Formats: sequence, C-alpha cells, structure tokens
Amino acid sequence: MELDRYQNPFFTEQEERIVIPCCLEHTASGFVIEGIKKELRCLDSQSELLALVYHFLLRDTSAGTETFAALGASWTALTPGQAQDVFGLAIVMLMLLRHNAVLESHQFRFACELPDGQIRLSVELLNHYGTLFAGLTGIPFTRISYRKAQSLKISLCGKEADIRVRRILDAGICREMWYGSRITYHLTEQHLPGLTQLLREISPFDSFAEGQLEALTAVLNHPESHVCIMPTGSGKSLLFYLAALLQPVPLLVIVPTRILILDQLRNLRETHHIDDASYLAADEDADFRCFDPHTRLIYMTPATFQNRDLLARFSLMDRGTEIIGLREEMLTSGPRLGYVVLDEIHCISNWGHDFRPEYLMLSRHLNSYLPSVPVLGLTGTADYPIANDIQDQLSLETRQIISPIAYEKFNMQFRLIRSASPEDMHTRAVSLIQKQLDAQIPTIVFVKTDAAARRLSAELSEEVCLFLQDDLTGYQSFLEQRSCVLIAGKELGVGVNLPQVQCTIHVGLPLSKNTYVQETGRAGRAGGNCISYLLYLDPAYPGIPPSLFTRGAAEKQAPSCCDAHDYAEIIASIYHYPSLQALSSRLTALYRQLEGQNSAIVTKPCDADPAAFAETKKLLYLLYQMGYLEDWYLRISPGRQVQLMINIRSTKSHYYGIAANMQNRMMERCTAFMVQMEADSASIRRIRQAESIEKVIALFCQWYYAMYIYRHKETFLDLFEFVQSMEGSTDDRISEEIRNYYALPYIRLKDDESRFKGILPRDALSRVCRGISRTTLSNLERILERRYDASLEYLLFLGEIRYSRFSAARLERILSRKDPAIRTEVLKALTALYPMCSLECRFALLKWAELHPNLLGIGFEALTEMLFAASGKDEIYYGLLSMRLNSLFGRI
Repeated sequence: MELDRYQNPFFTEQEERIVIPCCLEHTASGFVIEGIKKELRCLDSQSELLALVYHFLLRDTSAGTETFAALGASWTALTPGQAQDVFGLAIVMLMLLRHNAVLESHQFRFACELPDGQIRLSVELLNHYGTLFAGLTGIPFTRISYRKAQSLKISLCGKEADIRVRRILDAGICREMWYGSRITYHLTEQHLPGLTQLLREISPFDSFAEGQLEALTAVLNHPESHVCIMPTGSGKSLLFYLAALLQPVPLLVIVPTRILILDQLRNLRETHHIDDASYLAADEDADFRCFDPHTRLIYMTPATFQNRDLLARFSLMDRGTEIIGLREEMLTSGPRLGYVVLDEIHCISNWGHDFRPEYLMLSRHLNSYLPSVPVLGLTGTADYPIANDIQDQLSLETRQIISPIAYEKFNMQFRLIRSASPEDMHTRAVSLIQKQLDAQIPTIVFVKTDAAARRLSAELSEEVCLFLQDDLTGYQSFLEQRSCVLIAGKELGVGVNLPQVQCTIHVGLPLSKNTYVQETGRAGRAGGNCISYLLYLDPAYPGIPPSLFTRGAAEKQAPSCCDAHDYAEIIASIYHYPSLQALSSRLTALYRQLEGQNSAIVTKPCDADPAAFAETKKLLYLLYQMGYLEDWYLRISPGRQVQLMINIRSTKSHYYGIAANMQNRMMERCTAFMVQMEADSASIRRIRQAESIEKVIALFCQWYYAMYIYRHKETFLDLFEFVQSMEGSTDDRISEEIRNYYALPYIRLKDDESRFKGILPRDALSRVCRGISRTTLSNLERILERRYDASLEYLLFLGEIRYSRFSAARLERILSRKDPAIRTEVLKALTALYPMCSLECRFALLKWAELHPNLLGIGFEALTEMLFAASGKDEIYYGLLSMRLNSLFGRI
C-alpha cells in the first residue's frame, strides 16, 4: 500500500460546501453538500454523541452496503445507488444538527425526492448508532424523527433545492471535523454487548482477546495518562483504534519508524476497514504552519512531532482553540485531541539501546505543548528500568501502568545455535533460509547491517526480499507474498503486524531480551505454531575481547574488536562512542561552537550526511539534559531546507548570557536529571562543585558514559547468559523464563527491591536454601539492570545457582570487591548449594574455579575436597579421579 494518499493530505474547507469523502456507490469517491450555513460550534447538548455517530459513519471511504449490515435485511436489499442516497441523507441530517439548523428536539421537516421508506432508513441509521453510543457514553439521546414538509427541500441527485447533494470523483480522504469535548466513560460489564458490537463492525473478531477489554476500559474510564504493557501480538493497536471511535476528538499517534506507519495504515485498511487516518511527514515540501486535523488518526514519527511549526499548532489544539481572522476562538471546551498515543513507548526511555534523540525529547514537548492531552503509551516489552523511567518522565502513578496479561508465548519452538566462526554462522544461516524457502515457510531473518543482508541475499539469488534502510520495496514484496523470506534489520523488529510469519531467524545475538522478544514476536501472531532460530558466535572465537563478557567497573573506552563480526556490532551499540574522551570532546566542541555565535537562538542547516546529523541530535539531547539548552527543534526554512532550531536562552536571554548564571542553571538542571536517573551522590556532589561550564560538561559525561554502558552491558549480558544457559532446554522452559521476566508485577518489583536491599550474605544464603521463586530472581535481574547493588547481586547469584545457572561474570564482580569476608561467605554458599544444582551447573562452576584459583583464595583440589565432602561423590568426582589416575600412570 502506497503512502501517497495518506501522507500530508491537503484540504481547504469552503464556506459554501461540505465535502464528504465516502460514497457507497463506487462510481464516485464522495459527495458535496451545498446549502448549509456553517457554524463554528455545535450548540446541541448531545453534540459529543452526534459527533461520534458522524465519524463512525465516515470511518471508511470504501464502505459499501454491507458496512451497515447490522441494520438488517432492509439495508442489504438496497442497490448501491439507493444505499448511497440513504447514507447521504443521513449525513445531511447530521450536518443540519452540527451547524445548528435543527433544534434539539431532533424533529426534521423537509421534502426529498427519495421514497418515504428510504428516508425512514436514513432516520433508522442515525437512531441505531445514536442509541448504541448513548448506551456506552451515558449521554441521553433524543431520537430523530421525520415528517414531510415543503418548508425545506433536499435533493440527493444534484437538482436545485435548498440543500443539494452532488457526487464527486476527487474527494480524497480528508473529513470535515466535528469536534466535541473528550468523554470520560464509566464502562462496566453491562457495557460489554455494545463494545462487542463495535468490535465486530470494525474487525473480524467476535470477542475481545484477553486483556484488551480491561485495558480499554481503564483508559476510557479515567481522564489521565496510561501506559499499557501487553505482550507482542496481543492486540494493543486495537485499543487506540477503538478509543479513536469512542472520542469526539482525533488522536495523535507517534510511532518510531515510517515502516511501522505503513504497516498500521495497511492493517487499518485491510483488517478494520478504516481509512480515516493520515500520515504527517516533515519533508522539504511540508508546511505545518496552518495544519489542522482532518482525520481521526494522525500518524507521525517523533522527528515530525519535533517540527517547530507543528508544535505551535498543537499548543492551540491543547487549548481547544483556533486562530480565526485575528482572534483565537474556542472550538471545544477542552483539548482538540483525545489522546497522544505513543506506540512502542519504551523508545522514550533513556535506557533504550537505540538512543533516538527525537523520542527522548517527547516527554519534554508533550508536557510543554500538550499538557492537557492524556498520553496512551503502548509497548510489548518494558522491563523494570524502562517502566520506571517512563513513569518518571510522564509523572505517572503506579496504578496508571496497566499490564493485564502475562507473556504466554507457548506456541513457539526455540533453537539456540552456537557457531564456531563468522563463516560458520553465515553458512548455517544460508542453509536455514534455504530450508524455509524450500518448505515455503513465511520467515523474517534479522541481521545487524545492510551489508550482512546483501551478502545473504547474494547467495540465495532472487528468492528472498531485502528490507534496507533506504529501500522499503522488499517489505511490500513480502507482504504481497512474492517471496516467503524477508531479510531485514532492526527497523522491522518493532511493531509490525504480519500474521502469516511462522519463523524468525536471528543471525547474531540481539542486544537485549527486550529486542529478542520483540523480534521473535513477529512470528506466530495468528496463534499457530512457530519457531525461532538464534545463531550466535562462540565467545571463545579469536579476537573477541573478554572484557565484553565481564560485569566489572565502569570502562572509559570501548574494547577493540579485531574483525567486523557480530560482536563488533554489539560493542558499537553498547558504547555508541569509542571512549569517554571522545564523548566529552565532541560535546565540548559543540558547546563552544554554539556559544561562539553569542545568540539566544541558533539555526543551522541539517547535515547532509545522515550519520553526522544523527550524531548532532544525540549531542543536542545531552546538552539539553545538562541544562545548557532550553530546547531544540526541527523546522522547514522558507527556502524549503530542513534546519535545526536550537534554543539556548530565549528566556532571560541577557541574564543567561552571563557565564556564571548559565553555569548555575546547568548545575541545577543537570543534577535534577541525575537524581531522576538515580545517580550516585558522589557524582552529583562533583557536579555541584564544578568550577566552570566545561567542567560541568566533563563531569556529566563521566557519569553518563558509565551509567549508559553499565545499563546496556547488563541487559546484553543478561541475554547472553540466558542464551548460554538455555541451550538444550525445552521450549516450555525457555518460554517460562521469558514469561517470568516480562510478568511485570510493578508493585512486587518495588517490594522486592526494598525487602532485599542490604541483605547480609548469610541471610541471602538462608533465603535461597529455604526457597526463592524464579519470579523474584527475574525481578532482581531487572532491578540490577537499572542500577548496581552488591547485596542484590549476591542474592541473585545464589538464586541462579539454586536453579542450576552459574554466572561467572556475576561471581567475578562479587569477588572483585577484594573483601576476605565475602570470599568466606561465597565458599560457604557454594558448599551449601553444590548438592542442589544440576550436574551441568556443577561442572561449569568447577571448570571456572580451575581457571581462576586465586579469586576464591583456595586451591582447586582443596575446593573440590570441600564440595565433595558436603555433597558426596558424583560423576564429576569420578571424572577428576580418572584424570588423576591417568596422569599418575602416564608418569610411571
């Protein structure tokens, strides 16, 4: 499906006519109503209810007689021409109400060339949906009545009359909006039949899926922001589709990528028969100075939302006003937007691997320009640190984060395959892809780079489709089933809905469990069996830096990687900058460049090189967070050039032009951000004591670089250790581990953090020996991803051994504290837990101990004697005994 029809649609309202872009007779694309004098506001006390009916009837420009089949045989018996006349007359009556030409009695008196029975059908259409929405909203509905009279003449066939309807061929998709005030619902179980009727009319589903109704009612019943965390494939998008139909004001939908917008528009059109949607793109031809909504759903990426002209328009919408002539006129008593939908809301978190600056600025701009519009955030994967960050940015209470269902992906098989070398991994990938091609199994292959995608494709000729950053044609080919295999990068891993996919193949490790679950979630969305293959490079392959797999102190530079293989891409994603020095020097250089212009607001052309432009935006975001910038935007210049508009000190410009005052502002805002991100007190204290702006920048970089690397390295190592420990496990065991990680009992997480923080080593051992749940361990893992705590890590390490998972990286970090007392406690714990864990876990522990005898402060033979004395002799004991005997006999 092409975006042209939906992208930046142009529409000019005209005083003398009302354009309706829906026509049930498909020889035309819409019709025009002439003869109704337009009014600014509808004065009918049921305006909100009538607006819902109007927009519901106009949801589909390709509607047919079957669209209103719920009205019964009298409708389905109409010819397309008759159905259009009946439909057109119903819209005319709604427009008479909208523009205050009919009193609140809703009694219509007119003459029309239609047969009386068809006029009655128009009235029935309006009363049917008026009653339906009245039952849901609780707004009383005065039924519409009709009596023939000559005082008003209406023509449905273009003849001269007081009100004339003419069919047109180029109506487009834009609707003339009927604004009402946002409705707060009071939905209960008794409203389920009405909601289900709406669901059936806009989807192929007969009932709500698990969690959907709970989430929908939570959002509609409370006039506040919500974040909904539901597993991939559970139908989150349907929530805001229905919310759009149940509010008399449009919705703004912000999504990460253009491909996801394309996919959502396709899904709306094909599955839900809704095309009341548009896509705003901030390209060189876009002019948003006069933007006004003309569809119910308005899609855009975060980069478009950051357009300065568009933000100014949103500020008017937030107040429910419009500039008419030279005056600001009220159109609604509240905001002219129902919700701002943040699809894939985890992208706004400072903890995200992708580092999308426009997404990271969203909360700032929402709070500044749309403070009255509630946010509806949707995500399938938000771990504890990300959920906390979202909660802080949007000032949410815990009850506003809803997670109605757990991850239950038990229809998936998992194959975790370790490859000996990059060539081995490539060969295995080609073989697996060919297997899917031969069996015609719809498959998405995830790779890290466009180069890797092209290399795979070259060996598979033209049998596969490619999805590249600068070429979306492969997605369309896959969608149209011209190939059953699509090779794609990370852009396709988020949000797209392709129900036919039955298999995913990862060529290389993803960056985190979040990424892995998002991408495997592309398969099995229709509920059938599916399979996930994960190919990853053996970490022992030559040239891979061992420090990548170490949970140690903060590093000041990224480890070097000899070859351009999978782990090189992972290092680049974890560190983003090659060193702390590189980040600090680039930020300082940009600060000096901006300061050197001695201007409150600086505009600069965007870099032609996309990578350089992305780099500049990252640096601007960091300068904003440390308080040097008040804000930054994107704008289209009068010369049609995309520019960066950088607001340094438009507020109190002269005052903050003095370096000492700017430094104080930076220290204040910088420390506020650090407190929000739970920085250590020593880092905050150093910032407050800085003697210059450049020192503030250097100290902020030192803290930020360490924090950023810690978080992303932790999430990567959690996935890495999960994959290693799950090799050979059953599919249900892997699914259960993932479920535990994503069962977000938000209050339970906070309880576990406060309950176990500071637990003594001996108490940790006692707690684990008594029993500790997998959910608690998953909670501890997520808490540690947010920030380090030695006591919690020790408890997690012991708990993982109890469940037969040995983490050498965690043990090495625990022992790196160089405290003799902790060594003693570790030895006690290993002695107690050794009998409880599996043979594989025991072997991994002893293999590690043999390679690192100095870390435990005890020789390998002494350690084994201690462990076997406590547990008794096992296969490992006899294996070690055999090795010693062989060694002894070899010397004789």
